[in-house]
Amino acid sequence: MPDDVTKNKACPKEHEGFTQIPNRILDHLCKAYIPARERQCLDLIIRQTYGYHKHQDKISLSQFVENTELKTRTVRDCLSSLEEKKIINISPGTFRSPKGYSLNQDFTLWSVQRNPHSAEEPAQSVQRNPQRSVQKNPHHKRKKESLKKGTEKTKGEFKKNMLIPADYSLSDYHQTFAMEKGFVMETVEAMFEKFKAHHEAKGSKFKSWNAAWRTWVLNQIQYHGAPAPLKTHQTTNAEILA
Repeated sequence: MPDDVTKNKACPKEHEGFTQIPNRILDHLCKAYIPARERQCLDLIIRQTYGYHKHQDKISLSQFVENTELKTRTVRDCLSSLEEKKIINISPGTFRSPKGYSLNQDFTLWSVQRNPHSAEEPAQSVQRNPQRSVQKNPHHKRKKESLKKGTEKTKGEFKKNMLIPADYSLSDYHQTFAMEKGFVMETVEAMFEKFKAHHEAKGSKFKSWNAAWRTWVLNQIQYHGAPAPLKTHQTTNAEILA
């Protein structure tokens, strides 16, 4: 080994310590497809157990965060996923003691996916026949056109906010709605004139001015109270005899 490499402090030496992992477990780890962040947490568990010749080690979340440089929430998700895949075993902790973590040595129980880039199953997308004609789905263009027409129709149905029309006048609809709420005809006429003058001066815009009128009437009841009921004339006996 060159002298510059042996003198480099970044190159570890065997006498500084090493982690002994059974070859069969290491071989299976090489074939297992484990996401990168989960593998970081798994490597720390292996380091803290096999590295110190222990079957299990109590590891706090702060240790995971410090050694993997992952966020606490990410560490929790990774450890939960590894436990669900039966790659690790987690023993409950206490108030003063963190949870215990260990590698499940029975790798036949691991629920891991095969490496999608495995050489045993060559990707079909690599071997392509340049002379092969690609058949297009005849329904794709038809579906696309129908979606486009549907979108155009939908866009046309949307109403834009508009100013109150100049010819917007009191109609039977306005009178009926207000009178059903207890307002008399004279009050309805005055209230409509005030409604129209207010929004013209303010430059209000609505999609539906009929809906704006209903809101105006309901606000009158909410803020000024319900209109007083009409007084009906009761015929007296004197009027009957007269």
